[in-house]
Amino acid sequence: MVALDTVSGDGATVVEQQLQGRVEEEITAAGDIRLLQVLAISGDMGAITTAVYGALGTGPRGEAVEITHTWEDVEARLGLLILTAAAALDDLTGDAWDTVDERLRFLVARVAA
Repeated sequence: MVALDTVSGDGATVVEQQLQGRVEEEITAAGDIRLLQVLAISGDMGAITTAVYGALGTGPRGEAVEITHTWEDVEARLGLLILTAAAALDDLTGDAWDTVDERLRFLVARVAA
């Protein structure tokens, strides 16, 4: 397995790099790959957090720091999070878009009631 501190990139890329070259039995023995995809969402959230702080020019404790990101950077990372979550949902359900559609219909019906 690749050490996390030697891999850079978003959560999904980290998981992909960790699994490259491993045979199916090793992946299954290491646990369900779907769980790893869900955990990759956490890495994407960290990247979003960093980008927001960078766009605001603020640190985690409210201290002023140099502006290092743009709001376009935040948008790009949010888009990546959506894609990572959709891929994980698709692997869990077999059809992410039907699952999302069903959930949206439920929420709309609940608000309308």
